[in-house]
Amino acid sequence: MFTLEFSTTTRVIYKDTVKMVYAKAVKGDVGILCGHEKAVYLLKNQVVSIITEQKTLQVFTINALLQVNTQNCFIIAEY
Repeated sequence: MFTLEFSTTTRVIYKDTVKMVYAKAVKGDVGILCGHEKAVYLLKNQVVSIITEQKTLQVFTINALLQVNTQNCFIIAEY
């Protein structure tokens, strides 16, 4: 489990502990789990899947950047 913070330039939309984040980056699909190496990805304008203990959320992103640390993941999107 790791912390995901999903925000726009003006507000935090979602912040919680998650099991996995799945997204389509410009250079290929990305699956983020706890302990993922540090990385930065430019995301396609697509759906990002956020998998928690209880459910899977799907959020459409526009002009998004995904940054990963070993215990945290940040998605900053225009929308």
